[in-house]
Amino acid sequence: MNQTQTATNNPDVITRDEAINSLHDRFYSSRKAVIAARERIEDLQRDLFELEEEHRWAAVAVDKLDNGAPLTNEVLGDWLVKLYGESPEVVDDPADLNALAQR
Repeated sequence: MNQTQTATNNPDVITRDEAINSLHDRFYSSRKAVIAARERIEDLQRDLFELEEEHRWAAVAVDKLDNGAPLTNEVLGDWLVKLYGESPEVVDDPADLNALAQR
């Protein structure tokens, strides 16, 4: 509450109407702040869910690689698609890249 706007201009004394108005102002501003904070939390929860899902996919892929699972280039490409939505063609030999580029 802005004490300088009281009817008495005394920061230690306010009218009943000013006190009631101050409480209403605080109620509405805090309610608005709570709603905005909840919306931010919901946005963060959605972002967190998406990040956790992406991490799960990456963890499974890395676990398979680290445990020596034989993943073909096609399967590696499939994992990249799951993580990034697309994948370049995966080749074993860098020389194969030149051949693909000339197609």
